[in-house]
This record gives sequence, C-alpha cells and structure tokens, in this order.
Amino acid sequence: MEYRAIARRGVALAAAAVLILAAAPAAAQDSLVPQVALGVAAGIATPSNGDFDFTATSWQADVLFEGRRHLGFNVFVEEWRHTNKEMFTSQTITSPGGTAGRVDRVTTQTRHRTRVVGWNVLGRLNAGRVTLSGGGGVSYLLYSRQFNQAMTGCEPASACSDFTRKFDNSSFAAQLQAGIEVPVAPHVAAMGQLRSIVPIQDPGGGHQTFMGGIRFVF
Repeated sequence: MEYRAIARRGVALAAAAVLILAAAPAAAQDSLVPQVALGVAAGIATPSNGDFDFTATSWQADVLFEGRRHLGFNVFVEEWRHTNKEMFTSQTITSPGGTAGRVDRVTTQTRHRTRVVGWNVLGRLNAGRVTLSGGGGVSYLLYSRQFNQAMTGCEPASACSDFTRKFDNSSFAAQLQAGIEVPVAPHVAAMGQLRSIVPIQDPGGGHQTFMGGIRFVF
C-alpha cells in the first residue's frame, strides 16, 4: 500500500508539471525555438547517508527538449558505483565455546550501485555564449548492495566459510538540478552539472552528483 501511495504521488507530480508546461502562454515574449540535445557526462557522486563515507564515480546521459527559449524539459538516466575492499590477516575464529581456530586471511568486498531514471522541468537563461539552467522534477531510484567474504588458510580447514549477502531497495525521488553550457563547436557544447536527489521513502538515502561532459544539439 505504501508503494502505491508513493506511485500515486509521483504520477500526480508528473501530471502537475505537464499541466504547467501546457499552460505556458502561447503569446509570451519568448519565441519558439524547438530543438533537441543529447548530453553525456561523468564525474563523482557523494551519498547523503553518513554511513557511506566515500566518493563514488558516476555517469549520466540525458535528452533535452527545448520548446521555448527559456524553458526546457529533459529526461535522464544516471548511475554511480563504489567498491570497498578490506583484508585481515592472522585472525582468531571464536565460538560460544571459546576459540574455534585461526584463519590466515579474510577478504571482504562491498559493492554499492545506484541507478536513477527521471525527468526535470528546466528554466534556461542565455548570458552571452553561456547558458545557465536550473529546475527540478521526479525520478525513480534503485539501490543495490552486495557483500562478499572469503577466508583462506583456516585451522581447522572446516572453519573456513565464504558467503555473499545482497540488499536491494527502490523509491520514487525528487531532485533539483543546475547546469552550465558553453559552445565549443557548431552544435557542440561543454557542460557542467550539479544534481541533488532525495528519495521520498528515505530522504537520507539520496546523493549529489557533480559531472562534466558534452552536449550535442540537433
């Protein structure tokens, strides 16, 4: 039931944004400049969760539809990944009855992965050759984590035990986005972008991405 309520909220927000776009006055001063642009970028992501004390690598791709000179709409997909590895040597294996043996080496690996698909309504402002943009929208976030542990050199050998644990979670989210674009060639612009994503189900489980890339204008 909770997911259904979140889904209804996301659909309502999407419908509201569409109505806002549809209600833009046709006689406004901004002339129609319909164009489509494809952007690709890479950079870093900083999770909001205090337990994730790391900076991850990230990438994104988006399609921008600009129907009016100062108003655009984009859809995007982004992903960040990070892997933690640790190794412990000469460890004692304990049990409720006391010492159960020793292990020469324990290796652990934790893989984090977050994927987001969403859309934004963006205001755009041209200042000379520079285009500034800002806005927000809704998205759907999927987070997964996999933990692996491997043990070698155990005494007795039966004390060694390898295992894997997986965790998955997903949520609708809201985001804010700001960007800058500077033409570098005909139909090509360098772009920088900041995006902050806040899941509706767990606001503390979001992240911020800082990326740079290229946008191709068609």
